[in-house]
Amino acid sequence: MLIQITRPGVFRNGMDMVPVGEQIQVPDDFAGWPGKWIEVGSDEGKTLEVATPKRPRKKREPKHEQERESEQSSLETEAESDDND
Repeated sequence: MLIQITRPGVFRNGMDMVPVGEQIQVPDDFAGWPGKWIEVGSDEGKTLEVATPKRPRKKREPKHEQERESEQSSLETEAESDDND
């Protein structure tokens, strides 16, 4: 559960004062610091979703088409090198 501190006098580890307005994650059954915080959010009953959207897949060409293209490009580079001689 996410709580927000609303009044001064809340201490973390007995020594560090938590500033008013700071939000802290606590267990869902938390009952400490009465009257000094309000509930901002709760994870109870919620399902989490993936934050990264799916990207569309690239269409793959069949292997035989890829081989033809690579053969054609290698023939073209050989032809270009012959022209330069």
